[in-house]
Amino acid sequence: MNGLPRLIEGDEEIAQQMYILLSAKKGGFIYDRSLGSELYAVDMNRDDCIEQLEAKARQALAGLRGAEVVGIMTDSGNVTITVESGGKLFEIPVRIGQGG
Repeated sequence: MNGLPRLIEGDEEIAQQMYILLSAKKGGFIYDRSLGSELYAVDMNRDDCIEQLEAKARQALAGLRGAEVVGIMTDSGNVTITVESGGKLFEIPVRIGQGG
């Protein structure tokens, strides 16, 4: 609110971790090339794009203990990935679009 960093915890922290893992392009973070996902590489015009998105999301979240992808929704390059973790559902929006 005042431009300073704010400490987060609990569900907000989990949601932020998921968002970073799903929205960052894999290989783009210089300090950890394995961080991120390859969701941007999915051809959204393919008939099996939902299955591909789900597989890539599972890969990205593999290191996040207890996180399970339970749903994918798409709309014009926007993807919402529903993840269950700790008995709670998190809806993570990811912009894929043209060129990532």
